[in-house]
Amino acid sequence: YSDTAGTTSYLRLDKARSTEAGGDGAKEVDDNHILGVVQFRGHDGSGANTFIPGADIIARVNGSTDTNVLPCDLEFWTNDGGAAPEQRMTISEDGNVGIGTASPDGVLNIEKAADGCYMYIDTYDATEADTSNLYFRKSHNNTTATLTATPSNTIHGNIVWQGVRSSSPAFVDAAKISVKQEEGAGNSYVA
Repeated sequence: YSDTAGTTSYLRLDKARSTEAGGDGAKEVDDNHILGVVQFRGHDGSGANTFIPGADIIARVNGSTDTNVLPCDLEFWTNDGGAAPEQRMTISEDGNVGIGTASPDGVLNIEKAADGCYMYIDTYDATEADTSNLYFRKSHNNTTATLTATPSNTIHGNIVWQGVRSSSPAFVDAAKISVKQEEGAGNSYVA
């Protein structure tokens, strides 16, 4: 109980390499060590104490550790009806989010191995003006949430389609739509 806004309850899971709790024998964790797991289980009805994991949240070290350095991923696992959960989403140590991949290549990386990868932005509203929107926004500043006017001839965003050529085992651009600001504020065109 507290009247102070910053005082709260919390759950803390600690991990050290050691054969004893606390003390000077504790050593730093290594790459790929699991720091903690929150697991959600349900009884499958087949007998006493037959609980099946339905979902996990796992904190895992991802990289070299040092004094005050602990790179860590947060993994989300779900069970699609099998005996154990599978990894579905990762927030990497650098803040990138991967859905369907444990190693996201960008801020948001969505992968699907089969059946296609579909993303939907749905709007259910009887008002004609209320629609689904996808915004690409650019401020000419390297500081988050600092708005600075974008100069002329600035590319505001790209939509890129890529494929893999038989001669190169890497993604290459097949088509691209770019939106570039013209001379004068507020005027844009598709390049």
